[in-house]
Amino acid sequence: MISICEVFYSIQGEGMTMGKPSVFLRLAGCNLLCGGRGTQHDGALHDGATWRCDTIELWMKGQSKTYEEVFSAEQLQQLRDGAHLVITGGEPLLQQDQLAGLLDYLKENGAEPYTEVETNGTIASQLDLDQYNISPKLRNSGVSQPDRYKLEVLKALSSHHSQFKFVISREDDWKEIEDDFSFIPAEKIWLMPAGEDQSKLAITRPIAVELAKKHGVNYSDRLQIVVWNRRTGV
Repeated sequence: MISICEVFYSIQGEGMTMGKPSVFLRLAGCNLLCGGRGTQHDGALHDGATWRCDTIELWMKGQSKTYEEVFSAEQLQQLRDGAHLVITGGEPLLQQDQLAGLLDYLKENGAEPYTEVETNGTIASQLDLDQYNISPKLRNSGVSQPDRYKLEVLKALSSHHSQFKFVISREDDWKEIEDDFSFIPAEKIWLMPAGEDQSKLAITRPIAVELAKKHGVNYSDRLQIVVWNRRTGV
């Protein structure tokens, strides 16, 4: 059994595989609360946060399913035909054993997709995946440093085929990246604007773009918000 929030076919909206048709598998649960303590109750920002997770209301709810119940026949065929499998959350590495079983199930059913996992970089991985999309949280997340920053885990994940995506809400965010994440090669760093809707992205996008240009790192937009705004599962 594995705890699932939603499964849907869309395009990858962020990072190095932006635009790739993908089946998204959103798992329930997370070990961090971006937006600060209490944001899950009132939707407001706490603990110095300048943005909040845009999927809190999804990953806080899950339904246990057997492997056979996770994907529709159409989604299985999409994976066989070349769609990526993007495992997201919440924090999907909380369910590593279940994920290993699910990937075995897919292989047994003729689907061996290119598999990406979206992780906050606080949990070591034992999975053999094609791509790790790591999003370390900065102070702007409202999460305390001991909870959000695990150097040994980040260094281990960086040895895989990986990218590091940082959410940018203000110019000062770069100083934290420069000070705490200097071990990450520039070609693996992607800066993304903060914001859960189009109006907020319009404010933070120019900041992220200019920082990427200035420091020679990659910029990633958030196509899922650009195209669908606050809608999820599309």
